Amino acid sequence: MTSPTTLRPRADVPAGRTLVRRAVFLAAAVATAVLAWYVTGTTGVTVIASVWLLADGVGRLVPGMRGAAGWAAAITAELVLVIGASAVVAIAAPGPHGSVVWSAMLAVPAVAGVVLEVVSAVRRRDPRADEQAHAGLALAITALILGCFAAIERQGRYFDVAWAMSGDARNHALIVRSIIADGGLTLDSLRSYPAAVNGFAAVVAAAAGRGGAAGQLVLDDAHALATMYVLSAIALGVLLAGALLETLAADRHRQRLSVPVALVALVTATGAVTPLVLGTTLLDGFFSAYGALVPALATIVLALRCVREPRPLPLLLVLASVSTVLTFVSWTVLVAVPWAALLAAIVSVLRGRRGTAADMAASTRWWGVAGLAVAGLALVAVVAVVVAYLPTFRVIFALPGSIIAPSRWLLLSLVLVSCALALGGGDALLRRQLWVPAAAGLIGGAAVLALRVLGQAGHLTWTYYASKTSWLVVCSLLWIPFVPLIRWASGFGRDVEETTRWPSWIGAAIAGPAAVMLVLGTATTAPNPLSLAARGWSQPSAEAVEDVVQAADQPGPFVVWRLTDGGNDRIANFWAALAWASRDGAWVEPPPGASQSFPVWAYFVDESQVSQLCEAASLSPGIVVYTAEPSVASDLQTACPAADLSVVVEPRS
Repeated sequence: MTSPTTLRPRADVPAGRTLVRRAVFLAAAVATAVLAWYVTGTTGVTVIASVWLLADGVGRLVPGMRGAAGWAAAITAELVLVIGASAVVAIAAPGPHGSVVWSAMLAVPAVAGVVLEVVSAVRRRDPRADEQAHAGLALAITALILGCFAAIERQGRYFDVAWAMSGDARNHALIVRSIIADGGLTLDSLRSYPAAVNGFAAVVAAAAGRGGAAGQLVLDDAHALATMYVLSAIALGVLLAGALLETLAADRHRQRLSVPVALVALVTATGAVTPLVLGTTLLDGFFSAYGALVPALATIVLALRCVREPRPLPLLLVLASVSTVLTFVSWTVLVAVPWAALLAAIVSVLRGRRGTAADMAASTRWWGVAGLAVAGLALVAVVAVVVAYLPTFRVIFALPGSIIAPSRWLLLSLVLVSCALALGGGDALLRRQLWVPAAAGLIGGAAVLALRVLGQAGHLTWTYYASKTSWLVVCSLLWIPFVPLIRWASGFGRDVEETTRWPSWIGAAIAGPAAVMLVLGTATTAPNPLSLAARGWSQPSAEAVEDVVQAADQPGPFVVWRLTDGGNDRIANFWAALAWASRDGAWVEPPPGASQSFPVWAYFVDESQVSQLCEAASLSPGIVVYTAEPSVASDLQTACPAADLSVVVEPRS
């Protein structure tokens, strides 16, 4: 019997079978598009279709960019084109625009993708079998994640947005409103906050159409955030799987993916929606941080391909450099990860090509781009971070914040695994490749250490930003423990004489990665985001969202007080501030003599203190109080009889 690792030459696939495969793929793609429309609307479908067009076009035109690198390139191009179009429009025509203008911005990548497809058709560049197989895996990941959120949406009213409204989500909605009011992403927005993710979300939100009552506008904001979370989850799932596929042995990388290999990659992709990654994100509203993981992982995938590709491709370095900059303007500190990954890839390429000076000299463009990339990385590291922002960082990084951090040892564990594989794992190519995540982990860990020192005057303290950066670096390296598993799965036999063992191989390809993902994905006390969302979420619950939307549709300011529970009332008031205490992305100024604004009041409200409700009346005369307790009216009459407010009692069962 042939050894499980022995490969036989594959016979040409009959034309009929090829047509059947294409028909099945097309049907699955149409079904996924319908599912995407149901979950994310027209704007989400546009984004997903644009990325697919770009990935397919790049893969056809540039053979060295096929597969996972094509996905990373397409995602990077999508971000750059949409954010770039937003910035250009904001400069050329500042101020509010209609939904047609925003839709045109969102369509720019789709147009670019169509152009690539036309050019590839003119040049008669057809997709290879391996490219089609990789596309099938990407489609499966997209459908799986969309299916999860579609199931949540069917559970009840407002279940589709409640999970996207926790923590800092309202603050991100305000930033999105500000960008829409400016007519696009401006330099002022980036100076005050790394708002690239919010800039993309603003295009998605405005292209979907806005207007109507204040309650509908709150829902529009929540839908835009939810759509961005779903799109980011799909991108992260594809990139986690893509990073893993880049580590396959050279003789397997260009072949059609076997079922066991595809299953390992699919399980790895589910890391994007685990409690560790998505649960931590949603609980505290880490909207921009979750989005920043996308360009960071795209850089890692491109860097891995840069090491693997036998011929120097300047385009890989260009795109990796661009995605590094995107990370910087999305969540600044996370730039340490793609910065280190790109630098490690350049060094690895130079070391791996010793003795081939003639080949390297023939590609002067690669050397030029490599030099520019290194110079750009140095500029970001030294000038933008150390010189320009260090005084600000000392203040910001000491600020408190809420985060459920993963195990403190998780980052160290992943760094050690990366280094172990880079030092002694597999063949020479794999070892060179794995210095990319190893360097990212080491430099990311150094950034965490620096934050612990900066935050508390030289003392090693786990501050908010240190914990958050550690979590983000962990998420960037989540795929590392699956490298031995996919190498193991890629060795499963493909010989027709061993078909009886396929059930065992498939079972092993699911059980092994699933066990690892269960350990890693739950290495936190954050909740399971999918199961909690399917139950209506918590703080805000779907019921609390309904309270805010209905109250916001009534004229004038309002507040909820002892309507559901303390946590839900607090987050409801947090969003109530967005409904009536903001205008064009800015908070309405409090009345003269007020000690604080209503948004600040809503953030720190304590329902056990009736005097705070009296203060709300002084901040917003004529405010309406929605409550489930009839005694609130008498309590207010005793505490502040002259207060200008009214009480509406809504009994709850």
